[in-house]
Amino acid sequence: MKMLFTLTLVLLAATLPAQDVSYSFGGVTQTTEGGVTYYETDVVASSAAGFLLGAGHLYLDYNTDAFGENAVAAGKLEFLLPTAEYVLAQRVGSPPFVFDLYDNVTVADNTAARASVAWSAAYSEECLAQDNVTSAPTKLFRLRFTYADAAQDPGLCFTSSNPFRQNTFTAYSAGSCAASVRSGDWIRNDQFDCQQVVLPVELLTFSARRGEKTARLDWVTATEESTAYFAVEHSADGLRFNEVGRVAAAGDSQNETVYDFAHAEPLAGCNYYRLRMVDLDESFEYSRVVVLEWTEAVAGPVVTPNPSAGQFSVNLFDLAGPLSLALYNAQGTRVRAEKIGAGTSAWQHEEQLPRGVYLLVVEGAARSWQRRVVVQ
Repeated sequence: MKMLFTLTLVLLAATLPAQDVSYSFGGVTQTTEGGVTYYETDVVASSAAGFLLGAGHLYLDYNTDAFGENAVAAGKLEFLLPTAEYVLAQRVGSPPFVFDLYDNVTVADNTAARASVAWSAAYSEECLAQDNVTSAPTKLFRLRFTYADAAQDPGLCFTSSNPFRQNTFTAYSAGSCAASVRSGDWIRNDQFDCQQVVLPVELLTFSARRGEKTARLDWVTATEESTAYFAVEHSADGLRFNEVGRVAAAGDSQNETVYDFAHAEPLAGCNYYRLRMVDLDESFEYSRVVVLEWTEAVAGPVVTPNPSAGQFSVNLFDLAGPLSLALYNAQGTRVRAEKIGAGTSAWQHEEQLPRGVYLLVVEGAARSWQRRVVVQ
């Protein structure tokens, strides 16, 4: 019986896929603002076997002719988590107890021409219901370099020689969801792809301004290669974007090309816009996000104070009732909902909320309003 049990374990191990991870780049953009040119890229992970990410440490070489030496110390390299879809921006728990899944993020100069990014997992793998690194490429974080000479090749590549590889771990298994500083399995099968995404567009500028009755978006490209169109995307909270229109692209151009778009229905408060720049083969990249503050003579509901410590009121003025109000956190979870009758002039929120950005939705019989609520 003992021999049979041992053989069963060997056969089972042979059928299980080895834990693996592959790193690459994606979402590459190059923009120029105020005479300064930036190079941005996502650091992307995937895994054939799939796993919940634990601690990790990546090293990246770059061309000092493009960005200068010691990019971190010189302020030429920034670590970004633009939206909640990035793995290192994930959180666990439910209001009012929501916590960062990853912490101790450290960006440092390793040599004059090499930077490193390290992180750790603060909670065990049982705190998330599913793997966050799968066979589909997943964004971990985003890097933004400031060019010293934009005419130079960025030369960005993962450092894949020893001892700079095999520094990724799965999340620790504690049996149940718990805070933990321990690491899980050591992933020794790691691969690195330094092929840069070809930019379909070199974007010089992208800005938003107020028109007479519309939000006006303007952008200028320096060059284009096989570009199909620009999809204009809008968001009320900076997290969830919806397409509001498309503009045909020049296709192939080595000259500056000017574009504009009018958004007919901006929301009162903050409006977030970005471009999805789509190539003829349907590959695409995103621009940076721009923000337009929109105010109206009759602005609808007004949140005050905003930002707040978590307690605020919503002035409804003479809005026709009845109204439905709902408050959502950054993960899209509804944290409060209420219906109020006609003639109500204000709505109070007196319960404490975790720090973060929330979305208040007020719906009436004829129209609805959205307001960004910031809790500090």
